[in-house]
Amino acid sequence: MPDRLYVLMSTHSLAQHEKGDICMAYAKYIVIKNAVKQLNQMKSAGTWTDKLPTLQEISGIFVSKSAFFSNHKRVFPNVTFYPEMEKWLLNGDDAPEDVEVWGNAKHTFDNLDKILKSHGAPSASVKGGEKKVSGEDEVVKGKGKCKAKEKGKGKKVRKISDSE
Repeated sequence: MPDRLYVLMSTHSLAQHEKGDICMAYAKYIVIKNAVKQLNQMKSAGTWTDKLPTLQEISGIFVSKSAFFSNHKRVFPNVTFYPEMEKWLLNGDDAPEDVEVWGNAKHTFDNLDKILKSHGAPSASVKGGEKKVSGEDEVVKGKGKCKAKEKGKGKKVRKISDSE
């Protein structure tokens, strides 16, 4: 694995954090998305010659499979609908105060989903379909895809693309 990618994916501070820290969860999501993008670019350029890792394998470095697919991938693509929340999650110098973006709500994925919906984001809970996060599915091959297809067998599955 190229050094740059290895350093990116093995960052100790991202691999271990306090449970419930949504800013750290967002940072992990960004690193996972960037790793996927970088791997796809390397594959296209011919500098990555091995089989691409699955999204499950990449995300598993930082967070459990169930947490990533039920929380991170479900809610974080919609953060772009509320730029002030994105600034808060990135914890930058220009980040607004907690109460400005969260009100009195606890910092949870469900509350974040509700806040993002109130700012025009589509619903993060898609029943009977798939939610595609742009750029990630190129890496997803193998594990988990068959089970997803079996669940939707006989039903029409509607794909939703997030604009990022």
